[in-house]
Amino acid sequence: MHASLGHLRDIYRQESKSIIKYAPKLTLESLYPSNIERQNVGLCLKIFDAKALKRLNDSAYDGTIEFIQIINKCWRIMNVKIPRKGHEQLEDSIKPFEKLSDDRLLFLEKCIEWVKVSISGQKKKLGKLTSETFCSFELMTNTIKDIIIHQLQSSTNSCVLTRKYQTDPLEGRFD
Repeated sequence: MHASLGHLRDIYRQESKSIIKYAPKLTLESLYPSNIERQNVGLCLKIFDAKALKRLNDSAYDGTIEFIQIINKCWRIMNVKIPRKGHEQLEDSIKPFEKLSDDRLLFLEKCIEWVKVSISGQKKKLGKLTSETFCSFELMTNTIKDIIIHQLQSSTNSCVLTRKYQTDPLEGRFD
């Protein structure tokens, strides 16, 4: 699998002269961030916007499509904040955790392994996560998974909202 930011840049170039935008969140800043802008969560989310997937319908983009889908699912799992939201939208990834046999716990484990494999298979100069960023991702994902398991085993809580354990709302104040 090969994911490339270049695929999203191609879409941006194609749509830059068009009146109708199928991937409206793709911007010059999100696709060509400065060193400081690379730390901006809001710009990062623009790259992983699901609307861009609709434009990536060529088989040459399969790696990028799969990468964005995995990151989006992981993001939704890690940011569950409303107890009834997933039930109303019939989307499992945004439902609160209610049982230990939840498939999303296994997905989080597989997600870490998938990122490890994709990092090890990339060339040195190709855009990839730094070792510090990967370490942070791995630690955060494992910690959230452990918190979910602990809360469901030892508490009277009927559900676990993963967003309660994130610092993203705090980061949003500084964007």
